[in-house]
Amino acid sequence: MGPYLDSARRYRWSLALVLTLVWCAGLAAAVAGYMNTYESTATIWVLRASPELLQPSANDLTAAIPQTAAAQQAELLDQLLETQSFVRDVVKRTSLSATLGGASNEAKILDDVRKRFRVQAPGSNLLTISFSGRDPTMGPEMVNAILAVRAERVALARVQGSAALNALYQKQYEAAQGQALDAQQQLDSFNAAHPAPLSDVDQHLQAQLRLTLDLAQARLADIRGNLDLSDGDREGPGEREPPVPGRRGHRSLVEVR
Repeated sequence: MGPYLDSARRYRWSLALVLTLVWCAGLAAAVAGYMNTYESTATIWVLRASPELLQPSANDLTAAIPQTAAAQQAELLDQLLETQSFVRDVVKRTSLSATLGGASNEAKILDDVRKRFRVQAPGSNLLTISFSGRDPTMGPEMVNAILAVRAERVALARVQGSAALNALYQKQYEAAQGQALDAQQQLDSFNAAHPAPLSDVDQHLQAQLRLTLDLAQARLADIRGNLDLSDGDREGPGEREPPVPGRRGHRSLVEVR
């Protein structure tokens, strides 16, 4: 141990100089990186979650864990950012599209863009999306692009889900309509075959047929109402103000449904 301490004391000024140079170089690089880094942030008020893109899996143990609307939206965006197709669609909406089209290594560019996004949920209904980079105009473009692509995917999923639900309601409606027609025909046939006055047994049978018809008509009306509600359930995207370019702290407010 002694020789090591002697060596350290002998070269203490050299070691101190090396450490000082390393620390100064690191500090200078950090300051230069901060001064040349621009960040654009969109602050989003989340009205509700988007179940169209959050289909829980039977094997997903986290599906039963309660989450706030903002946490669900943040998780949704984080998952979308992990996909190449989503990030590619985002980049294609910005001025970086030409660079991406002529790049020999597309995955590297997409990975670099993905790392520059940051999604946070500071509140139960508050969500922030940030993008940082060296170009002051790239941040607003990226934030606007990710919101636009997300809105398109949610709208597409909503349309597809609505179409599938309409098809299901239509099949149920056709089946219920057939049951109501059959019940009406059975009642008409019974009335034609059993003129008044009716015996107690016939009155009981007639009451059963009328009850069956009433139930069939009620079910038909319920399905018709569900079908009309599904056709009329069209919610448009919220209004948003585009983020502005600049250094850290520039924000915009976006409403997400």
